[in-house]
Amino acid sequence: MILTPVMLLWVNLVTDGLPALALGADPKMGGIMKRPPRGSGEPVIDRRIVASILGFGLIMAATGLPLFFHGLPNAGELMRAQSQLFTFIVVAEMVRIQIIRTRYELTMLSNPWLVAAVISSLVLQAMVLYTPASALFQVTPLAPVDWQWIGAAFAAFLLLGAALEKSLDWIYGKRTEWAPKKALPARKRVPAEREERLLAFYLLSKTLLEAYTASFGKEAEEKPLGENKTSEKVEAFRVFSETLLKAYEKLSYNKEENERPVSKTPPRPK
Repeated sequence: MILTPVMLLWVNLVTDGLPALALGADPKMGGIMKRPPRGSGEPVIDRRIVASILGFGLIMAATGLPLFFHGLPNAGELMRAQSQLFTFIVVAEMVRIQIIRTRYELTMLSNPWLVAAVISSLVLQAMVLYTPASALFQVTPLAPVDWQWIGAAFAAFLLLGAALEKSLDWIYGKRTEWAPKKALPARKRVPAEREERLLAFYLLSKTLLEAYTASFGKEAEEKPLGENKTSEKVEAFRVFSETLLKAYEKLSYNKEENERPVSKTPPRPK
């Protein structure tokens, strides 16, 4: 067995715990509100993200497994080789976070919470290696020569990871340059004349509703059921019509007053 179940659980906890929470405090990218929206037919996990996941998985396997098989015969024990691979995966995951963040033009120091989370995760990993907790995780303390081999594998992972990101940027383009597949159409501006007509219609409709409520509503509430209300309805309709006509005349009069040109000649003295 290359890694024990306890090691796998620890890798998930230390890499997806504090660092994942700290990523929520990343600063916003510049000009984000000026970029076009994502297309309605564009998936959340697109081809570039799938290629990045598969690519980093293959790179980690290509750099981590040789470290394990190289340390197995030289170290003389399975536990030491497992400890090397176990520590390499934790360190590589911490660096992979920043490799992905560079895609969005974010530096490591732009998020102090992420820096603190990465340092805390590395300290926890060191406590697992060099404290009595090593017996629980079935690992052994690493010697300086072990760290040299881990550093060599880490350097290879860093170079291949950067090359992968450059290749994906060349194939799919940078995330900040992506355009949506189905951009929203530009919203047409409503003409000023139409806005005035809509406003007049709104006011007229509001007056109509108030007149209807003031006439028919009150008549229906005050008169008992079963009583002949033909004359009352006619009178209410007359009140309603007069109110509607007055409202229309008022709107027309205000519009004529606004459109009437202002005379610049002074009035003649009497």
